[in-house]
Amino acid sequence: MRTERAKMQQAMQTGDDRYLPAADKGPIRRFARDYVDARYSVMEFALPILLVVSLVGVVFSPQFPWLAGMVNLLFLFMIVLIAGDWLLLTAGVKKQIGIKFPKESTKGIGFYAVRRTMQMRRWRLPKPMVKRGERPH
Repeated sequence: MRTERAKMQQAMQTGDDRYLPAADKGPIRRFARDYVDARYSVMEFALPILLVVSLVGVVFSPQFPWLAGMVNLLFLFMIVLIAGDWLLLTAGVKKQIGIKFPKESTKGIGFYAVRRTMQMRRWRLPKPMVKRGERPH
């Protein structure tokens, strides 16, 4: 059991499909991971940006009451950006999978891609195998 976990952990670092968990196995999931990893996304930067915005609001809004309104507007703006990015990502990954794997189902792949995008790139598992701007394989 320990060796299986070690193999799975190694696969998460190297992308070896044989030992990945079932949720990450297969050529379609691999393509979706590469598609996500090759692009910049609003969602991966949302948490740090919203954290900074909320801290600025908490610290400075007693001195500058108008800042609370600005913080709310920034939160709303980020939500709209995230929703737009979500829609573009899911449509794009499903379209590309439909082209590359025409007979395969894309059910669940959109949410898989979105879930991966929500993580900051350096903390994603399995580790990214493509550089930003590269075309997915």
